[in-house]
Amino acid sequence: MTAAGGRFKAELYDDAGAHIATLEGHERKGVVEVKVERHVTDDAIGSMRGERRTVEFRAERVRRESILFSEPGQLPAVVIGLTRDTTIC
Repeated sequence: MTAAGGRFKAELYDDAGAHIATLEGHERKGVVEVKVERHVTDDAIGSMRGERRTVEFRAERVRRESILFSEPGQLPAVVIGLTRDTTIC
């Protein structure tokens, strides 16, 4: 996952290492909107939206960023969750 200058990109892989999807878009005020390109299926998921949340665990010196993506206006919806931990210096 990369996020810089308001741009967002994540490459998703399955347990066997196959590249299954690319999420690419932008972030504004903590809201991330992406277009989804699926690589291993014909299912069409056009776009997803999620909100970035950051929590700090000071005792463990870890910062956790999470985004829970879903398809706006779709029921039932596909949901993708991303989490990244970084060390707090």
